[in-house]
Formats: sequence, structure tokens, C-alpha cells
Amino acid sequence: MAIVSDKRLDFIENYCTLSLHVKPDKWTKFATSEDVLAMLNEFYEKQDITALVITLNPTGQLVPCLGFPSTLKNKAVYFVKKKHENITKENYLDGLLVGDLSPSPVEQLMAMILLLQVVYSLFLKNENLAGWPRVVAEDVIRQAHRLKNEMFVMGGKIKGKTLLPLPEHLEALRGHFFPVRITPLSF
Repeated sequence: MAIVSDKRLDFIENYCTLSLHVKPDKWTKFATSEDVLAMLNEFYEKQDITALVITLNPTGQLVPCLGFPSTLKNKAVYFVKKKHENITKENYLDGLLVGDLSPSPVEQLMAMILLLQVVYSLFLKNENLAGWPRVVAEDVIRQAHRLKNEMFVMGGKIKGKTLLPLPEHLEALRGHFFPVRITPLSF
């Protein structure tokens, strides 16, 4: 049986091998299975199926799932359709969102909070916003601060703690009212 190259399958293979560190023999076994190919075609061709998740089972075999599984034991990758449309060999790059799923969503959320704190601190430096219109820069800073605080409070709720958001202009008050550096509670 000759294997016909499919750009969509090659794209999924490249992402899975990079993200999940899958060996070529494991991928070949996965990609030549009739059941897997039927499931992938179902994902490509049915507009109402919008998500494909591929994870590793404990033996290191790839396991596909149409939709998001209720639990994960290992890292997984996802492919989500941006619109309810067929995924063709022409639109697969523009039509799919891809990413990684952690087996522990709490840890993934905490990593996101840390990333948001870094991004927000970059927005507070004037040299990073040089050339931006003032209104745009202020709006980006305000939105980043709001998102950072929402994620901070959500992380506290998940851990069973009450964490309050920090006021937006707290950095500007340092030195005036607070002689010591104030930092958000870390997880």
C-alpha cells in the first residue's frame, strides 16, 4: 500500500513530533492506522467537529480524540478549527489553531500568570512603547493589567485562596507611600 502525502497530515506530524517528542516509528504506526486516518478525515471533513486532540498514552502510543477529553494523564496537543468549515489541503494553515495542553491545567494557568506579569512589566517601560500613539499604549496597558488581575484572582480561587487584584497604578506609588518594594504573591 503506497502512502500518499497529505499536507494536513504532515503538518500534524511536524507539530506532534516537536511538541510531544514522538519517535518516527511511533508516528508511522499512528499515521498508518485505518481507524486514525478515518478519525482525521472526519475531523477534516465534518464542519461540526471543531477540535482534534492527540495525546500519548502510558506506553508512548499516540491517541487521537475528537473534542477535548475530560481528563489528561500526559501532555497533549490540540488542533482547533477557527471556523466551522472543512479543513482542506489549501486552508489548513489558516484554518487551524494549534497548541499544547498540560495534564495539569492549574500549572498551565500559573505559568500563564507568570507570563502575563512579565508582559505587563514590559508595557510599563516607556522605551518599549516608543512610537505608539498615547491612547493605544494606555489602552494596551489597561487591558494587560485587567487580564493579569483576572488571571491572578482565578489562580487564587483554583488554589483555594482569596487573592485580591492589585490596583493599576501601584507601581507609581512606590517610594511615596511604600518604602519597600511590593510584589504580588507568588504561587
